[in-house]
Amino acid sequence: MLKQTRHPFLLNLFLLPVYLFAISYLLILLWSAINLRYNSNVTEGTILGYKTRTSSAKFIWNRKPEHAPIVKFNTQKGNIVKVRSRVYEFEKEYEVGNTMAVYYSDKDPNGAYVEGGFTWSRDIILLLVMLVGVYYTAPPIIERLRR
Repeated sequence: MLKQTRHPFLLNLFLLPVYLFAISYLLILLWSAINLRYNSNVTEGTILGYKTRTSSAKFIWNRKPEHAPIVKFNTQKGNIVKVRSRVYEFEKEYEVGNTMAVYYSDKDPNGAYVEGGFTWSRDIILLLVMLVGVYYTAPPIIERLRR
């Protein structure tokens, strides 16, 4: 029989703050995206072009280019703003010159989101994974501290 070591406790003690930090960060990202989506100005933007990149994952031998639309829009104050989507897609969904919805805040129009640029599903999945991590790391720490 193997001798039990203290490593699982120390590992849990290290992982718990990491999980809690990641949960806090994801909640802030989700809150800001939801707040911008539902409490922002919406306007139409014109697609000027695309920023293209190749996936940075080195272990994928057949990397395909990904594209993010660059959009120009006018704020309610009359300022012209140019933004790039935060989300890269394999297909160019819109033609250059077409319009798409842009969500922006009066305080920071350069932080605008373009239509399809909200990554809620990814953030929610990561949040659930982090919550599962807390579920498995917190009880052993609490049990050990009660002794």
